[in-house]
Amino acid sequence: MVRLMGCILVIIGCTSIGFARAECMRRRLEEMHKVKRYALFIKGEIRCDGRALPDIMIHMTKKADGIWKNFFKSVGEKITDNACGILGDIWKDETRHSLKGSYLKEAEKKEWIFLGENLGYLDIETQLQLLDIFDEHMKESIKQEKEKTRNQSKLSRVLGILCGIFIVILLS
Repeated sequence: MVRLMGCILVIIGCTSIGFARAECMRRRLEEMHKVKRYALFIKGEIRCDGRALPDIMIHMTKKADGIWKNFFKSVGEKITDNACGILGDIWKDETRHSLKGSYLKEAEKKEWIFLGENLGYLDIETQLQLLDIFDEHMKESIKQEKEKTRNQSKLSRVLGILCGIFIVILLS
């Protein structure tokens, strides 16, 4: 009976690892969509409302959630404070600090940092073009990630189950 329970627990544990890996991939893709959406919100604020960047960051806290809400709040407060430095440095520091728990890879974080380093310094048209370029990069990254997630999440689940069964067979 104890042996049977041990076998069941090994299979459940390995299956859980496979499903957890697939969930991480899903969350990463979801976060990439959020980042794209946040960039579009910023673009809309610049184009339609003509707001200043500190106001946009504070306003973004109403649209963002989780660690992103903290990111926009910190950036907005530090920009408004003026004593904290220039926007690019603030954006970079907050990306590294506030987005530690993010599912984004370093490449996407670097793109996000590049966006922040160049916002606010350029004329409105150039900022909008920069946001368009960021949007295109995110579309391409999301497309690649969707394909990867579709293939690898199924594989992760199946491998988790099969590894559990394999370990049970080896130990039996």
